[in-house]
Amino acid sequence: MNDLSPREKLVLTYAARGWTAPEMAGRLHLATSTVKTQRENACRKLHARNITHAVMIALRSGIVRFEDIDDIDGMHNGHYPERVEKEAR
Repeated sequence: MNDLSPREKLVLTYAARGWTAPEMAGRLHLATSTVKTQRENACRKLHARNITHAVMIALRSGIVRFEDIDDIDGMHNGHYPERVEKEAR
């Protein structure tokens, strides 16, 4: 599990917020296909069946913290997980 890249962790954090691949791509200035690949890689590395399962594993193992997904409404209120974004740079 420790072999997740910082970007894969960030994608899991955004998925935990309920963001779609196109929303993540826009925020990260990436192609949607790149985000989808990162989600697939995270799922594979976590031995998850899908992105929801991967998010649950990430939350349980501390890869994604609840503090990083404190945007309960899920999208675009201007608060992003700064700690995770810095790691992904």
